Amino acid sequence: MKKIYTIVVWLLLLCTLISIGGVAAYAYSTAKHPENKRVVDKANLLSDDVEEKLDARIEELSEKYKMDILIVYVNEPVSPKGVVDDADMFFEGNGYGCGSTQDGIEFYVNLYARDVVISTMGKGEDVFTDYGTDFILAKITPHLSESNYKDAADTYLDYVEAFLKQAEKGRPYDHNNPYRTTWDYIKRIGIFTIIFFLFGLMIATVRQDSL
Repeated sequence: MKKIYTIVVWLLLLCTLISIGGVAAYAYSTAKHPENKRVVDKANLLSDDVEEKLDARIEELSEKYKMDILIVYVNEPVSPKGVVDDADMFFEGNGYGCGSTQDGIEFYVNLYARDVVISTMGKGEDVFTDYGTDFILAKITPHLSESNYKDAADTYLDYVEAFLKQAEKGRPYDHNNPYRTTWDYIKRIGIFTIIFFLFGLMIATVRQDSL
């Protein structure tokens, strides 16, 4: 009897550990179907090697920031509701999203319609505001125009990571807090330096003329 009791206790402990591990994994895996791929290339635009590398990077970012990140390429007729609705339905219908609010962002390209959207869900809407999605789209579009689908995906992930990193600081990029590179700051400093220099030169000239 004592042996049976001991076995039951160990089984309960094992179940508890499995449950805890499951919760930890669920925090960053897809909500309903963890086996779903995050790089979905139905248009056959990416090589298997590229897909694997993109998927590995997405997995790392998703784990770190608890945000589901998708790249979807399709080549099919658009539904009557439009490409935006198709993107949302793909995300929600396939059970993507982290946590109960299905937090995530999706890069959805339909070659048939020659249209592209970035769709956000849950906390993704706070991290990637309209400013953010428009900004990232502007960076991606040139690559799509040149049929550089790998570069488009890489650029998308670069900026997704930058926006997620900024959001962790409590002040996501937005119209009142725009994304700026180091070069942008250097240019601003340079402009102010030139203005002050010209202002100083003007004052010196005026003083010299008054003598």
